[in-house]
Amino acid sequence: MNKKWIWLTLGVIVLVGGIGIQQLMASRQQTSLSEAEIVASVQSFYTGDIIETERIDDTYVIVLTNDKGTYQIQVNENDGKIKRIKQLATTKGTETEMTQEEAEAKALTEAGSGNVAQAKSLSVEGQEAYEVTVKQENKELVYVISRANGDVIDRKQTQQQENDAAQPTSEEAPATDNEPAPEKEPVSEKEPTPEKEQAPNSGVTTAISKEEAEALALNAAGGGKIESVELDNDEEDGMEYEIEIENGDQEIEVIIQAQSGEVLSVTWDD
Repeated sequence: MNKKWIWLTLGVIVLVGGIGIQQLMASRQQTSLSEAEIVASVQSFYTGDIIETERIDDTYVIVLTNDKGTYQIQVNENDGKIKRIKQLATTKGTETEMTQEEAEAKALTEAGSGNVAQAKSLSVEGQEAYEVTVKQENKELVYVISRANGDVIDRKQTQQQENDAAQPTSEEAPATDNEPAPEKEPVSEKEPTPEKEQAPNSGVTTAISKEEAEALALNAAGGGKIESVELDNDEEDGMEYEIEIENGDQEIEVIIQAQSGEVLSVTWDD
């Protein structure tokens, strides 16, 4: 009799557990979006052709290409929200030549500080370029920058000569019969002038204005409200705008390349 009740109890436990697992799986299937729904959601925000779709855990990784380049877009499978977008490549033929203002900004970035004293166009071995002169405290730096790709072709430094000559001393007073001639005072060596602290980099111009960067960021984020805009000099990407956007209950960070207007990344934080 006892064995019968034990087997009956075990059967009930197994049955209830199986029903619970089925309900959990059904609930998961109901909350997760299908691949087709994810693709449709991405295409509603961005134009182009989707060339690759991959699911990793709860995220769909979609590769999209259009006339501006190739992008990787990460989408949450549960709610269809875009978690991150990154440009993988730029379409050939869309690049434009560097402007003089961009060349000046490049030279100032290379120099670290100073002001642009002169900028002009020239040709170096058949390659069009800009020659930008940056003036610092006691020297001038000259950069030759390619108009085609923005590379620094040549650089040189001109040191400004300082006048280290000592101030002339007063003439000796003539000797008289009664008074000895005054001794010549030793000429003190010129004390070194303390080096002035270099001012932080100033005067850097960008091809993309703050307002244009904000418009690009809002478009990439799908709308919202601008919370903050910062202009930063990244070692890898150069001058870039870091823009914080509030869209509903989400905080979105968009990074815009300040010279080309390229959307470097879009990050969603719940």
